[in-house]
Amino acid sequence: MDVFIFLFASFFLLIGIYLMSGTIKAYFNLKRSINWYKTEANIIDCKLEKSSGYKSGSQYWVKFEYEYIVGYRKYNGTEIAFGYEQSQADSFHIDLYEKLAQKTKVSIWHDPSFLEKSVLIRRIASPSLVSFIMGLFFFMFSLLSVSIFEFEALLDDSLVTTIIKTFSVVFLIAFIMGFVFSNISNIKMNRVIIEEIDRM
Repeated sequence: MDVFIFLFASFFLLIGIYLMSGTIKAYFNLKRSINWYKTEANIIDCKLEKSSGYKSGSQYWVKFEYEYIVGYRKYNGTEIAFGYEQSQADSFHIDLYEKLAQKTKVSIWHDPSFLEKSVLIRRIASPSLVSFIMGLFFFMFSLLSVSIFEFEALLDDSLVTTIIKTFSVVFLIAFIMGFVFSNISNIKMNRVIIEEIDRM
C-alpha cells in the first residue's frame, strides 16, 4: 500500500475513532449507572458560558457544580448528563441554564463503588450523538478508501472510477441523512433532559 494512502486513511480513521470514543464512553457510563444510588445535592455553581469562534461560530454550555454527602463525607460533581459538552445549540443550553438556575437543590445519581463519580441526569447528551454519527462516517470513509486503493490494480480503470463516483454519492447521501437524523434525535433528547430537570 502506498505510504500516502496509508497516512490519508489513518488520518480519517483516527478522527473517526476520536469522535466516536466520547459517545461510546457515555453509553457505557449510562449502562453502569443503572445500579447507581439517588441522593440529594446542593447546587453551588450554575453559569451559562459562551465562547465565540471566527469560523466555528459561538459555542454554548452550562457550567454546573453541585455538592452531595455520602457517609458523612462531601463530594462535588459537575456532570449534567453523560457526554454533555458545548455546542451551537444555544436554545437548549439557555433552557437548561434557566431551569437549573431556579433551583438550589437537585436529585443526582452517584456510583456506590466510586462515590466521587456522579451525574445529574442518567441520559446521553445530544452532542454526543452528533459526534458519533460524524465519527462513524469518517471511520467508514477511511476503511472504504483503503479497500478501493488496495484492489485498484485488480480492477479496470473505468470500473475503479465508477466505484469511486458511486461511493462518493452514497457517502454524501448517507452523511446528509445521518446528520438530519441526529439533529431530529437531538431535539427529542434535549427535550427529555429539560423535562426531567423540570420535574425535580
